Amino acid sequence: MRIGFLILDSNPNKEHSDNPLEYQCDAVHQGIGYVAAFAKKHLAIRDCQLLRTSDLSDETLIDFLSQSWDVIGISFSLFALQEVQRISEIIKSVTVAKIVVGGPEVTNSQDEILNLCPAVDYAVYGEGEVTFCDLLNCIKSRGDFSTINGLIFRDTSGQVNKNSPRGFVSNLEMFPRPDRSLFKYEYNYHSIIGTRGCPFSCTFCNSSHIWGHKYRLRRPESVLEEIKYISDQFGQNKLFIFQDDTFNYDKKWVLSVCRLIKPLNITWRIRGCRADLITEEIAEALATSGCIGVACGVESANNLALRAMQKGTKIEDIMRGVSLLQISGITVVGNFMIGNVGDTLDSTINSFEYASFFSQADFRIAYPIPHTQLFEYLKLNNLLLPEPIPIVFSNKIIGKLLFSTPEFPVIDRVEAVNLAIKAKLLHNIVF
Repeated sequence: MRIGFLILDSNPNKEHSDNPLEYQCDAVHQGIGYVAAFAKKHLAIRDCQLLRTSDLSDETLIDFLSQSWDVIGISFSLFALQEVQRISEIIKSVTVAKIVVGGPEVTNSQDEILNLCPAVDYAVYGEGEVTFCDLLNCIKSRGDFSTINGLIFRDTSGQVNKNSPRGFVSNLEMFPRPDRSLFKYEYNYHSIIGTRGCPFSCTFCNSSHIWGHKYRLRRPESVLEEIKYISDQFGQNKLFIFQDDTFNYDKKWVLSVCRLIKPLNITWRIRGCRADLITEEIAEALATSGCIGVACGVESANNLALRAMQKGTKIEDIMRGVSLLQISGITVVGNFMIGNVGDTLDSTINSFEYASFFSQADFRIAYPIPHTQLFEYLKLNNLLLPEPIPIVFSNKIIGKLLFSTPEFPVIDRVEAVNLAIKAKLLHNIVF
């Protein structure tokens, strides 16, 4: 079987950030890496290649698609629906390959994706390694697709069917490390993940919907082995970035990882860290093992807003952890949000004042992701806007306002975003 993967970069206005804690389009895609590695382990895969569609002509895309693939797997980012529709139509015009979409956005939209994208054959939702492997087996053997948990498919009449969800794998060691041979190492860092799942219940976040509430850990020795492998194969002098949603929930695990990787003399960062869980012991362990920076989800400097978001902490506890990290010599990026339920123009301005406490502060417009408490609340109370309000900067649409609340009406939200732009705090803008 021959498998081609496509990664769609949906936002033509996206500027690439110099901040290595941010996603960059040329980084190793952990999801595809894990899915490909698991399929190669369990199936006879004759060829497996990957193409990123950003900045590519349709001619280059067609050349790739014309290589007699059996299956084309597509991963796409937020707001990529139109691009998925366009690319899938191109695929069907040049090949008979089956089209499979997967990733967080598919888990969010689920069966809607097949209704909106008629050319797509299958959608994998939830944790995808086992489901994708079962799907490949079923395609090859012409089996019964209704038996595959975590799959959405069309039956012979064209009707979209959604199978039962697949449970989360408790033992992460059953997954081989991501297949990095698919990716070009033209970037300056290595990405890695050590955990899956989030035990918290923030109203705006869908991490637990995708990965579950149960916090699952790889063995620290397994993390060590992957770091050694990456260093040997792709260069030790590059930065490592842990892409975990909540890296430091388990203190014992964090200390074990730090102890094991300390002798490697690597430099590393953390993309998802709970500042309120930082202790002096953890801060010291991180610093002495080579960690030079973390990104923390602050969201708001207002405790009433944090309570409404069910963040499970207070700004005083967050800043205490930030201070411990900074005392240890670790730089901290503060990630904030504009417009969550509980937020107001005044509370947002108050959050702007906290930006100076961080080496970098990023403010993002709150987005109502399906299957989150925020989305359900807005839907129930009819607070979603009939039409999105675009935010324009340098003649480009850089974001959209999708809802308002009585305490934070549209006019105040526009002002808050403009103030963030003026203060050079709005995420993903190159000034």
